[in-house]
Amino acid sequence: MRAMSCCGTAISRALFKAAFWIPVFLISACLGITPHENFKNALNAMIGYRIDEIQPGWARAGDFVSKSTLPNGHLEYWYKETSCSYFFEVDPLTKKILGARFEGRDEDCVIFP
Repeated sequence: MRAMSCCGTAISRALFKAAFWIPVFLISACLGITPHENFKNALNAMIGYRIDEIQPGWARAGDFVSKSTLPNGHLEYWYKETSCSYFFEVDPLTKKILGARFEGRDEDCVIFP
């Protein structure tokens, strides 16, 4: 008769459960957000950054369209990638992004998770 320690059995069960549930959670996480929702979340995550310090992939030089002054004195930076335009409202003194918006269809303004 072979003796098995209680700790070895508990660890084996925990590893088996983790091996099963981790992929399930990862797959469900990917299915839980649409590419358009991911785009909106990422765009809004830029608020608070300086316009010259935002995350890679946003505000590329080739996507820049124009910069204009809004009626409230803030600057608006306009970027366009394919059929999706996105805009950052920026404080002219601090260069911080105060707001973000987009124009385009849900199918065009996407980031695939």
